[in-house]
Amino acid sequence: MGSDTSIRASMSENEDMRRSWLAFLCVALASVAGRARPASVGSELSALERRIFQAVNAERRERGLTELRWSEPLAAEARRHSRRMAAQRFTSHDDPERGDMTERLAAEGIPWRDCAENIFSERGYEEPGAEAMKRWMASPGHRRNILNPRFTHTGVGAALRTDGTLLVTQEFIRPL
Repeated sequence: MGSDTSIRASMSENEDMRRSWLAFLCVALASVAGRARPASVGSELSALERRIFQAVNAERRERGLTELRWSEPLAAEARRHSRRMAAQRFTSHDDPERGDMTERLAAEGIPWRDCAENIFSERGYEEPGAEAMKRWMASPGHRRNILNPRFTHTGVGAALRTDGTLLVTQEFIRPL
């Protein structure tokens, strides 16, 4: 009977997560249909950014690595890149107007000794943060960025395209 209860609780948690994400998508899609962008979309994107940040640090902790520190300037640049990818309809480390990550960081006055970037694009997953982590950890280059012991600071930025596609950028640096 105890396992039956835990299975129901787990199913209930998954259903709550699915409902929460579906509600977020409905609000987001309504906002791109011509209405003003509700504050809840921004707060949902911020919450997603923090969940990804926490998941990255969980992966690092599991391997005995030092946790990354949140950097608001890096998060602002990550958000800017995600928003530009959404608005300009590209998915790339290279912004056609602002350049690659090194050029974008320099333009924002963010000094670094080592830097790297992960990007992710998805549409329709119940928990996009978990999907981003799953794909990044399955990719040797993205995984290397997440687990690189030289990196000490990170920022995550997310944006939503008008068609419902979610774009996520994560910046990693070791400051000067």
